Amino acid sequence: MRPWLPLSMRSIRSSWRVNKRPPARLLTGLGLLLCAGAAILAGCASSPQAKGSAPTPIAEGPLASIVAPVMGSQVQRIVTSYDTSTQQAKITLTIAAAPDVATAQARVKALCFAVEKAVWTSRPSVREVKVIVLGPLYDDYANIIEDAYGVSDVFAPTAVKLSWPSLSPESAWGKYDGTWLRPTFKPNWIYGKNN
Repeated sequence: MRPWLPLSMRSIRSSWRVNKRPPARLLTGLGLLLCAGAAILAGCASSPQAKGSAPTPIAEGPLASIVAPVMGSQVQRIVTSYDTSTQQAKITLTIAAAPDVATAQARVKALCFAVEKAVWTSRPSVREVKVIVLGPLYDDYANIIEDAYGVSDVFAPTAVKLSWPSLSPESAWGKYDGTWLRPTFKPNWIYGKNN
């Protein structure tokens, strides 16, 4: 007998040894744990997200209330910042992986347009709005990292000239002050060859 075991454990061990099967208390306890686990899993499976609805993105920062409603469930995370002294807004969006480069570039243009339009039509005192869209891609060592898929930058003089209701993401893209789209998702895309 092991004196360091609690009395209840000693009786379970000795009962198990004599009867060659686990004691009923142990089986009852395990059964209750399994039932509780099954109930928890069943509750998760019936949640709205498991039925196919997209999760609400995590939005933070001073402009989140302006940006989040126009994003819907297209993004996973929204981080906004606003520098009151320079009147510069920076919105960073994180999206899921795209099946190919063309689809990712189209998503970037659509998301940038939606954000630029929302911010410029609601906060005319802004001097600059920069939107950065991040997504997953492989680095040189085949690790999945988050990096920029594209960037748009619009200054106030340009924003005032744009007729936001009549623009599309594609037509607006060429009118922004600064834009950039990732040309490929291959590792080592800047320094490598054959990209």
